[in-house]
Amino acid sequence: MLASQCLWLSDGKDSAALRQPGSDERLYVLPVPSETALGLHLQHSDQVEIVVTTNKARPKSAETHVLLPAVTIFSVGGAASGGAFGATPGNAQSGLGTSKSTTLVLRADEAGCQPLAKAREIGDLDLSLVGSRDTVP
Repeated sequence: MLASQCLWLSDGKDSAALRQPGSDERLYVLPVPSETALGLHLQHSDQVEIVVTTNKARPKSAETHVLLPAVTIFSVGGAASGGAFGATPGNAQSGLGTSKSTTLVLRADEAGCQPLAKAREIGDLDLSLVGSRDTVP
């Protein structure tokens, strides 16, 4: 499984990249189950809510809290090849990915990135689709 990590982006001088994050932003790399990625049809610029559940082994004391109410997706696993998290039209229709996990890259500032890293160590992260910047009412 891929380890999650925060990447500091300084001044965005890499002109080869198609989408540049802001100079004070961080990208957070998070592996998610392929079923989540395919089921939600996640793509660049979608907004997701991140929740953390702790004490899952003890259901009576388990707690779930919203960690980040709306964080933007910077990129998804194989988005450059056209599918959500690297899904091709064939495997997207079947609901099955080609691997058990897919990489999700979230755009956050330091205040959002640090809690994500900590929460990943102490609990289980889940996400839900909130919306997209391109969503038309």
